[in-house]
Amino acid sequence: MDLERQQLIESNRRWLETARRELAEHQEEVRRLQQEIHHMEIWLESVEKSRSADDSTAVLTEPGEYPVNEAESDIIEPELKGDRLREETVRILTEVFPQEMYYREILRQLTLRGFEVGGKDPGLNLLAHLAREPRVKRGLKRGVYTLSQMPE
Repeated sequence: MDLERQQLIESNRRWLETARRELAEHQEEVRRLQQEIHHMEIWLESVEKSRSADDSTAVLTEPGEYPVNEAESDIIEPELKGDRLREETVRILTEVFPQEMYYREILRQLTLRGFEVGGKDPGLNLLAHLAREPRVKRGLKRGVYTLSQMPE
C-alpha cells in the first residue's frame, strides 16, 4: 500500500508541475495579448484623431484634382519591400534585444510605425525576408525571432 501511495504522490506532483508550467505559459500569453491590445488602442486613437483632423480640414476638389503638399514628395513609401523591410525589422529587434519577438508582433510594430508589408500574406512575406537576413535568427519557439548578435 505504501508503494501505491508513493506512486499517487509522484503522479500528482508531475501533474502539478505540468499545470504550473501551463499556467505560466498562459499568463505570458495573456500579458502578450494585453500588450497587443494596448498598442492597438493607441493606434486606433491616433487614427481616429488624425481622421477627425483630416475631416475638419478637408478641401473639396474636382474629380482628378488632388491637392499636393510639397513635403509629401519627401515622404518615405509606406510599403516595405526587400532591404527596407529587413532594415526596419532589424531596427525593431534591436529595440527589444535581447528579448525575442513573435513575427506577428513585428508586423504590428511595423504597422504602428506607419509601414505595411505587401503581398497576399504579409506574415509569410516577412518570414521569407527574415529567413534570408543574417542579422536575424529564429528564437527558441516557432515564429519567434531575435538578433543573431548583440547590436552595436
